Amino acid sequence: MATKTKAGTERRGADGSCFKEVEVLLTLALPPSGLRDINAAVCNRLNQSLMKYVALGEGGAGGVLVAYWGVALEGSCGRIMYEQPELHCRVRLHALFFAPSPGLTLVGEVNKVGSDHVGLLVAGAFNASVSRDAVPADFAAVTTTTTTAAKEKNEDEDEDENEDEDDDEASAASVTAVECWRSTTDPSRELSPGRFAAFQTTAVNTSRGIITIFGSMLAPRTGPLRHVPGLEASKPARESQAHEQHQEAEEAASEEATQLPSSEDSAKKEQKKKRSKRKAKEADEEAEQEEEEVKPSKKTKKEKTPKKK
Repeated sequence: MATKTKAGTERRGADGSCFKEVEVLLTLALPPSGLRDINAAVCNRLNQSLMKYVALGEGGAGGVLVAYWGVALEGSCGRIMYEQPELHCRVRLHALFFAPSPGLTLVGEVNKVGSDHVGLLVAGAFNASVSRDAVPADFAAVTTTTTTAAKEKNEDEDEDENEDEDDDEASAASVTAVECWRSTTDPSRELSPGRFAAFQTTAVNTSRGIITIFGSMLAPRTGPLRHVPGLEASKPARESQAHEQHQEAEEAASEEATQLPSSEDSAKKEQKKKRSKRKAKEADEEAEQEEEEVKPSKKTKKEKTPKKK
């Protein structure tokens, strides 16, 4: 799917969030089966790109397509390139992208704690990772060890295979898991699953439409969210604003996804109107002919009076 961004239409949140609204001009490759219903084919193609990374422009910049609305076809015909069977159509729409950039401070929920990294979930959908080298040195891993008893069964067979000896040996196996990362100087500073933390984006990698964010907690105003001044108070406001943007975008997309204005649609509507008028006129003419044929002939009947004798 080739994309082209219209200049001057990008708009980010007032708080510098990683969500941006862009008016884009896309070139979609539709299968031949989509010729039956171009509007449905365009919507299906766009739905396949939801929650996937889409490149915008030739510079390689882009983001994850979160929602779209205001879809309109550019022109009434498409192009077939060389021997390719797909029909290439140009579509203009408004889209909401998740596009984090290096240096941006994000807030995520810790969902995984390992011995060499901390995993977070940004906006409830996007994975982020902070390596051990990017966590402050005063944080140490808190581990828990569980012991399980396992039985191993050994069978020894002699050469004649007449006698079997079964020996059951019980051995203890210990499993060590990282419970959380905790500061040795301030035990209240903790990185554990379910808690929020702020980090600075260092790199963004994309592979097969999936985005992965790498961050660091060595920069100022990063770490456990409750210990970062200013971010804890602004977090609910940002979440509610993002939720409202998502809800508005989804409502607009559901209303306009099946209504794509184009010159082809207007021509079809005019043809339908002409057909309905022609059918109505023919029906009126047939009704008039039937009325003329079925008119009863008026006959005057004379009443005979009996003669008096």
